[in-house]
Amino acid sequence: PIKLHGIEVEFHNTVKYLGIHLDSRLNWHKHINITAKKCTNILFAARKTIGDTWGISPDKIIWVYNAIIKPIMTYACVAWAPRLLDKKSVLKPLEKPGNLSLLLAS
Repeated sequence: PIKLHGIEVEFHNTVKYLGIHLDSRLNWHKHINITAKKCTNILFAARKTIGDTWGISPDKIIWVYNAIIKPIMTYACVAWAPRLLDKKSVLKPLEKPGNLSLLLAS
């Protein structure tokens, strides 16, 4: 066990630090999946405000994607993207919010 100032520190496989989910192997799976889920939830919440005769117009969903979703998805990508460029399957969950926003805008 690790002790810090005489207090035993409990071990966890993942930790959230500055909005980045780090795991013990630094493979970024948890961070990617949580980020994709967060972005998808935001888009579904925005979808509730879109209507043909009421709410925001469908073209505003593109604005939501560019102004809100993209910054969330790319936050700290300088840290995690270089390790994942050759592992396209790990990045697959991040495609869902982009595809969903295009579907909602049509």
